Amino acid sequence: MKIIKEQKITYNVKGTPVTFLEKIKEIRKKFGVTQTIFAKVLGLGDKTIARYENGSLQDMAQNNLIKAVSERPIYFLELLRDCKKLKEELNYVYSYLLVFEYKIFDESPQAWAHGPVFKSVYDKYSSYGYRCIDIPSEDVSLHEKELENFVLKIAEGYGKFSAKDLEHLTHKEKPWIDSRKRANVKEGEFCTEKILDSDIKTYFKNLLEI
Repeated sequence: MKIIKEQKITYNVKGTPVTFLEKIKEIRKKFGVTQTIFAKVLGLGDKTIARYENGSLQDMAQNNLIKAVSERPIYFLELLRDCKKLKEELNYVYSYLLVFEYKIFDESPQAWAHGPVFKSVYDKYSSYGYRCIDIPSEDVSLHEKELENFVLKIAEGYGKFSAKDLEHLTHKEKPWIDSRKRANVKEGEFCTEKILDSDIKTYFKNLLEI
């Protein structure tokens, strides 16, 4: 690659600062994400980051977004954290389906410090850290169109909130609060007390006003 220098900033032949490209690579390596995952977190096409790292500029909106991430890596971390909404969204799917007598897990959620958690799900996916979870290869459809649509509506509704917002929301809900009171734990203290299905059902039934 031909390099020219201008005002002490290194540019490639297409006019893109090499330091900018290097920053993108550094951020990806820091958080351990591939080009594809990096692009998906930013809401960009699969090949977009590869083009940037090769020195090809995209449209101005995309360029400004990636520039913002390169100048403020914490912004990417904030976006990446929103990929970790599995436990929060799963909690709401479980809770609302329970109202209609669907129990999608044999276990009940535990009242952990950061909100309700299904231990088996945590054990299976916690190793992903801030990386996006792989799409399963097996069939995960619910085989009931109405049920599947209802689950999608719940996911879409709560998916508008950040992981942190959803965490704060669970902390205001009676089933989680009562479970931690039973365990007699302090704020932020680890707790494995189960959240009773009867409490969940009553609370979310009242929210639905049925």
